[in-house]
Amino acid sequence: MAVAKYNKHYIASSNLKDIKEYCLRNGITYLTTMDILVDGISTGIFSEKDCDKFILEVKQKGSKLPTNTIKEYRKIKTPK
Repeated sequence: MAVAKYNKHYIASSNLKDIKEYCLRNGITYLTTMDILVDGISTGIFSEKDCDKFILEVKQKGSKLPTNTIKEYRKIKTPK
């Protein structure tokens, strides 16, 4: 995170509990797992089906993600 802070790089992490406050205090842009999935859809790397399958697999392994589908996530992250 120090490298990102002083070199204006991004942080990609699925563990917001450990990075969010530090990044906010230090002006570091961070990307979550869900942000990367949305970007993957936007660039054509992933389909919604790919993302939903990934989300399901991650949740089945006990990890937390904010929604069950990428469509749900895009709804809560898209300004109205």
